[in-house]
Amino acid sequence: MRYTKYQYKKKSNGINFLTSVVMMILGAGAIGLIVGTMIFNTVWGNKLMKIGGTSQEVVADETVKKEAFESVQCGYFSKEENANKVLESLGKSYNSFVVKDEEKFRVLAGVFTGEEGDKALKELKDKGIEAAKVKFTLDEEDKVQEQISAISDGYFKIVTTLKNNEVKAVSTSEFKGWTKELPEITEGDKKEIIGQFKKHIEELPSELKKENLTDELKYIYTILINFKR
Repeated sequence: MRYTKYQYKKKSNGINFLTSVVMMILGAGAIGLIVGTMIFNTVWGNKLMKIGGTSQEVVADETVKKEAFESVQCGYFSKEENANKVLESLGKSYNSFVVKDEEKFRVLAGVFTGEEGDKALKELKDKGIEAAKVKFTLDEEDKVQEQISAISDGYFKIVTTLKNNEVKAVSTSEFKGWTKELPEITEGDKKEIIGQFKKHIEELPSELKKENLTDELKYIYTILINFKR
């Protein structure tokens, strides 16, 4: 991970939570439906917050205290039809979407972490599309933002797994269970956002499919926009 506050170690079986997310790979063949599984290995386990319990060990680490996500905005329009025209011009490469902001409409070319936002920005500009990067920064010294950061980071990785051409669906069960065990935050600026986020995760189906990808990235954006810098 880019930024970590805790190292998560599981004493019982040595498998870090969410270092493996079971992905259901579905394909149709002449003899029927073939179901396979893949293991999505990620270092996100190092990002897990301390949630208590005897099966976990949390070790403090020297780290940067900020977590950053990005989006690339491709226009801000008073008319939805104009926003939709730009959206169509972006194609399907970026999992783009339109968000209503008061009485206007923003066109976003996805949500990104790391260098992916820079790459998308350059590609769009090279195509002659006006674009600007929007950055969201969460302060992990703040309890509210720390928890939102952890949930966002894990959920983002699950959702973007669906970008893999071979992946048709991804299981949410383990992540939903982990989110449910996170401690309740009862005070702090924007604490209500955590409740909204957890409720959304709880109500997810047992697996997400490719057709859910854009809508879930859009939802992540609606959470992160509260931390625009």
